[in-house]
Amino acid sequence: MAIIGALPGHQRFLLVNWAQNLIGAGIRHRRLEREILHVSDGVLHTRGDSGSTMVIYERISGFLDPADVERFCGLIQDQSDLFTETKGKAGLGPKYRVINGNQIRERLLPIAELGENRVMPEAERLFEQRLQFLRSPRRSMRIQRYAQKTHEFRWHRDAHDYVALVTLRNTNRGETQVISPALSRFLKYLLYPFYAVPQVFSIFPYESIVSEPGDLLLMRGSAVLHRGITMMEDGERTLMVYTFDAHGKKPSVFRDRIARFLNY
Repeated sequence: MAIIGALPGHQRFLLVNWAQNLIGAGIRHRRLEREILHVSDGVLHTRGDSGSTMVIYERISGFLDPADVERFCGLIQDQSDLFTETKGKAGLGPKYRVINGNQIRERLLPIAELGENRVMPEAERLFEQRLQFLRSPRRSMRIQRYAQKTHEFRWHRDAHDYVALVTLRNTNRGETQVISPALSRFLKYLLYPFYAVPQVFSIFPYESIVSEPGDLLLMRGSAVLHRGITMMEDGERTLMVYTFDAHGKKPSVFRDRIARFLNY
């Protein structure tokens, strides 16, 4: 509430008005969302008006065996000088340590090959369509490390269609939190006008996903608001991240520019 009170009068009025409308919409749709959302064996589905179902995310436990987890951790440790600390541009972007896609292809080739040979086919199976890596080589894959409580990836929708997260370490019990597709459709209109106050979105219901080493999380990241958050001061959460679009898709110039400005 202190954050809301510190906003200029016109922003405070708009925020409260929008929040009242959206909370009202959330209450009206809460029963419906319980009917259309189904989580089973780590898979979240949503049912559309036609009765067809669409997968929002799937967590695949043990995608990598323990030996592969340790092998990739060792490769990353040997190239740890590549990590760059992101500060969150203008206080708005993500905060973590990152190795970008160009660096991965130059010095961590087995991680790039994992994405091409195993992760992308798994995503194509789940989402039932041919995919391509994001056209920006720098952002098409990355290694993220959350190593302190302030490290986070704020509430956002992805500019790309799909994202895959392979967990290598999660000793600080980091989470991926996901707001339902129905509620995300309402909240997306608030996302950019109030990007400076992401705490607003935390008042709405969300699913929390805690992945263990070796797990693969596949998500339709453009369809839902989601964030990465660190729960404990000690420990680390290290992820190999791969981003995909539908095959042949041309990126949105507007959303791509925002992503390039806010991210590393």
